[in-house]
Formats: sequence, structure tokens, C-alpha cells
Amino acid sequence: MWSKSSGLTPRSRARRSNSALGSFGSRSVSFDICFYYTTFISVASTDLQLAASDSLLTGSALVLIRVQPANHAPVVDAGQNQTITNAATTQLSGSVQDDGIGALIFSWSMVSGPAAVAFSAPNQLATSATFTKSGSYLLRLTANDTFLSDAADVTITITVPNPGNQPPVVNAGADQTVIAPSATLALTGTASDDGLPAGSSLTYQWSKLSGPAAAD
Repeated sequence: MWSKSSGLTPRSRARRSNSALGSFGSRSVSFDICFYYTTFISVASTDLQLAASDSLLTGSALVLIRVQPANHAPVVDAGQNQTITNAATTQLSGSVQDDGIGALIFSWSMVSGPAAVAFSAPNQLATSATFTKSGSYLLRLTANDTFLSDAADVTITITVPNPGNQPPVVNAGADQTVIAPSATLALTGTASDDGLPAGSSLTYQWSKLSGPAAAD
């Protein structure tokens, strides 16, 4: 006979599967038992006792049944959509609900947008996002508990302030070594500009700043 020694009480069904009579009159009986809990539990254990009686003597043994909950995916909220004017940075604050099973990690990423986004703390729920171009950005907060994951998106519409005219960005190329007394070099430089002021054109000029001989 099966009985509960301690712990939560499950509903159960027992089925006698086989029996045999040995040469010295010994008997062997095995049972399959199936049980389930009717209410939600987080973590629990149940001691079951199997007792056998020959009408004069009784023997018994205990078995410990540990019950653990099923893992569920985190539930993620990336926060409210935002419209930002005349700023390049905004604060993001997400939230995650989880059942505590597994190690929970977070990550912010950009799904779409006109330019790259820099997150100050991409693996934290609260972070700042910095933008270089105006437009609409779709950002995503993902949570993973090692086994399951969930994600939520937030839309940031931002107007980045115009920094005004900036100087061209110039690169004169790599340093070079020549053999005296004379040599001809090919120099290749690059320059990029923001196009301001409007209607202007970009001009280039090489000049010698120092050295023992003339350069043409």
C-alpha cells in the first residue's frame, strides 16, 4: 500500500503490474504509481511510503519525490515610445518579469534607424541612447534566462540639433621613406565635409611645412 509520509498531498493512481511466487514461497509484487498536483506550487517535495504486510508482519520503505516548477520565458517591457526634440541623447528604462529559473541577462540593440545608436550600458535595463542623425529608430530590449528568451521594442523619434558648419576632415595618407639624393613620391590624401556652408565647394592644397630641401 502506498501512503504519504510528508509534504503536499497529490492525487494518485496505483497499478499492480506483476507478481511472482518463488521456490521458497517468496512473493514479489511491483506497482506503478502516477500522481499529480491540482494547485500551482513553486518548489515542493513529498515523501511516499510503500508498505507491505503478510498479515503478521509489515515492512515499509520511503521514497522522496521532488517537484520543481516548469520554466517560463521572461516577460519584457521596453518602456514607452518617445519623441525627442533638439537633443542627441535619451534615457531608456525597461522592465522584466521572470520566474527566477536560470540566469537572467539583458541586452539593448537597434532594429532599424537612419544611423547607428550608442548605448551607454547595453546590458542593463536602464541605459542612455545617443543618436547622430534625426529620424525614427526602433530599439529592442531582449531578456534571456539561459533557456528561454523574450523581447520588446520601443520607438524613438528624435530631432538631433544641427551642429552648424564643421571643418573638413582631412587625411594626408601614410608616412613614407625615400632614398636620397632625390626621389619622386605619389601622395594620396582624402578630405570629407558636411557640405556647409550651403553652396560652397571644397578645395585642396598641398604645402611644405619643414624640411632641408624644396618639394614641388
